[in-house]
Amino acid sequence: MSYEKMTSEASDYREVAEDMLAAGLTCMQVSQILPVKRRTVIDWGHLKTHGRKENFLERMGLEREAFKPIVVAFIGSGWGYRSLSKFLDLNLWFVRDVARDYRRGALKGGHDA
Repeated sequence: MSYEKMTSEASDYREVAEDMLAAGLTCMQVSQILPVKRRTVIDWGHLKTHGRKENFLERMGLEREAFKPIVVAFIGSGWGYRSLSKFLDLNLWFVRDVARDYRRGALKGGHDA
């Protein structure tokens, strides 16, 4: 199985890690054998076991780009990206990246508008 948004090398490591976890190795053991951080192995194992949770954007049928102005409005009014991510049930890294772009001046909105 090839994973999207991953290099082929990372995809290979993930498949091997999943097989090792299925064989009974712990996340710590897998991370010591493969050049992958323990937290990454934990996340991969969790996704394999529990599947991926559908986020707010997917449930609403929205594309990320359509949600950026809303995120910018909240960030511009003083919200932090972590609390906003939890409040809107959005991916933490997506909200962080939008907040960074806004603070760097790449996006307009919020209290600037």
